[in-house]
Amino acid sequence: MSSKAEILQGLANVGFEKEHLEREIKAAEDYTKHIAQQKMDKQAIVYGSYDQATKDAAQKDYDYYCDILSDLLDKAIDRERRMQELRDEERRLSMMLRSAR
Repeated sequence: MSSKAEILQGLANVGFEKEHLEREIKAAEDYTKHIAQQKMDKQAIVYGSYDQATKDAAQKDYDYYCDILSDLLDKAIDRERRMQELRDEERRLSMMLRSAR
């Protein structure tokens, strides 16, 4: 059985990690919005009234931004999974602390 001090330290560690992850999630959301806007700008060129060379260049950029967004989505899913794990660990430690009192 863990001591109260160990449980409290575990809760503090989980809290610190959650705060760090929340900042990471926020930064990633801002970056994702930026990349999505870049993608939409290129899409407007692809479907706009531009010469073929401009459209071709925009299509390459559009594909590039789509790849980035796909990677960002995968990472966002991983971060959300990790956040759920941290919430579960926090709940488990809180229950341990209550029974240790």
